[in-house]
Amino acid sequence: MKGLVFALGFVGLASSANAVFSYNALSDFSLSSNPNGTWSYGWSTTTSPALTFNAYSLIATYGGGGIGFHGWVAAVAGTVGDTSKSMVGKNGNVDTTNGTTGTDNLLVQHTGTLAGGAPISIVRWTAPSAGTVLSVSGAWTNMKTGTDPTAHHDLLINGAGTNKFSAVGAGGTAGTTNAFSVASFAVTAGQTIDFIEGPGSNGNSDNASDHVSLDASISFQPVPEPATLAALGLGAIALIRRRKR
Repeated sequence: MKGLVFALGFVGLASSANAVFSYNALSDFSLSSNPNGTWSYGWSTTTSPALTFNAYSLIATYGGGGIGFHGWVAAVAGTVGDTSKSMVGKNGNVDTTNGTTGTDNLLVQHTGTLAGGAPISIVRWTAPSAGTVLSVSGAWTNMKTGTDPTAHHDLLINGAGTNKFSAVGAGGTAGTTNAFSVASFAVTAGQTIDFIEGPGSNGNSDNASDHVSLDASISFQPVPEPATLAALGLGAIALIRRRKR
């Protein structure tokens, strides 16, 4: 009986060492905390030569232009909720007049204007420890029908160095998408994955592709702590000895 208990405990320890954690930008989203666990929401004026992440600090509701938005906005000069500022939040309504699609169950990124000073919307995931990002998958989906399909969607690793995905807006029609799927790669504690929505070539935030929903999922396997590895080693030795008896 003791042997069975020991074996079960060893199996449990081995399972915890190989644990995989799942993160989702929408289901993990918070309107009360920023940063929010591994997620944070912010803005930047540029991604070149490197992205400078500025965390949003204000919550706003904006109902104009069919957006029906409630979420984080840039704390820069201007009216809170003004679409000259970038935003990350939830869509609150469907506005068929303005071509907006979706419900409150969508995570929205909205770019600001170049003139507004905070054009780039960022949803950031930060690695809680060293490990392997097994996959990053999802899509940006247009939420408005308009005329400017050139807004940029980028998936950056650690703020600048590696761009795992880059595309222009998926056309000027609501519902069109830019899907992404990234294979596994190693990270160290504190490294980041940035999901970026930038303004179109006209610098305007009100046209197609400048107002998108983000679906993003991350699968992460941390490197086992040294104490866990040591315990596994000792457990394996003890299990071998028991079997020899």
